[in-house]
Amino acid sequence: MLRERGRVGAGSWVADRGLVLRCGDRGECMLLGVTEPAEAALFLPAPGLYRALLDPRGAWQPGVTVRDLLGHCDRDHDVDVTVELHPL
Repeated sequence: MLRERGRVGAGSWVADRGLVLRCGDRGECMLLGVTEPAEAALFLPAPGLYRALLDPRGAWQPGVTVRDLLGHCDRDHDVDVTVELHPL
């Protein structure tokens, strides 16, 4: 399970945002909840840029941040967003 933790000012939140699945020989797939457009879900058979959510220590991609991938790019710059992976 992919869990988001966020903090801005004096407020904070926790949200379970997705599932990481083993997809046979192809490796990992993701089912990710997004806030735009209006609470949709994405099925990602190949995580691509979203791999940054699975391995924050992986290679950095210019312009790709956890905050942006989870739809918080339009919020204040003071928003701190992290993700954690939890086994089910």
